[in-house]
Amino acid sequence: MTLVCDNARLDDDRLSGIRRRDAGGYQAKERDDYRDAEPGKILHELRYGELAHFKLIPHTPYYGTADATPLYLVALHAAWRATGDRTLIERHLPNAEACLTWIDKYGDRDGDGFQEYQTRSTAGYENMAWKDSGDSVMYPDGTLVHGPKALWSGIIARERAGSVVKRLMRKDMWSGWGSRRGRRDVEHPRSQGGI
Repeated sequence: MTLVCDNARLDDDRLSGIRRRDAGGYQAKERDDYRDAEPGKILHELRYGELAHFKLIPHTPYYGTADATPLYLVALHAAWRATGDRTLIERHLPNAEACLTWIDKYGDRDGDGFQEYQTRSTAGYENMAWKDSGDSVMYPDGTLVHGPKALWSGIIARERAGSVVKRLMRKDMWSGWGSRRGRRDVEHPRSQGGI
């Protein structure tokens, strides 16, 4: 998914990754473990050729990504902010709502408010973050990490992460759509006229 904002003129027909016939058009409608597809998830990769034609690879399209679905929402919001075109949001609202449902139902596998990922495919990617090579996620000693993984930004020092997570997950910090980031008076963006 690509979105170029900077100083470029944006119009709906040119927003790669926002048009229905692009990323939203390939949004998963049902669960398909071979392709790591789950309803609402945005594709990671689409390949053509013999292997794809005969379904010998899962990239028809393949949905093994932890970040394309949230990034679709980020790109849609950026496009709306850049153009001011409310109809853009209205046209893509079903895709956006399906993304949000995927984030809550499938992206947060254990209900703790954080997104985790793990392939279900026999031919899928073990690592579904920005670097999806088989050896991109490892422990400090070089041992590969297997099984479910949670996304980690590295913004908070490792030794403080546990206490930060504990605080953010307390009932007074949780709004049902995300952390309140230290403010008890914050409401959902739509209640303030935002998107």
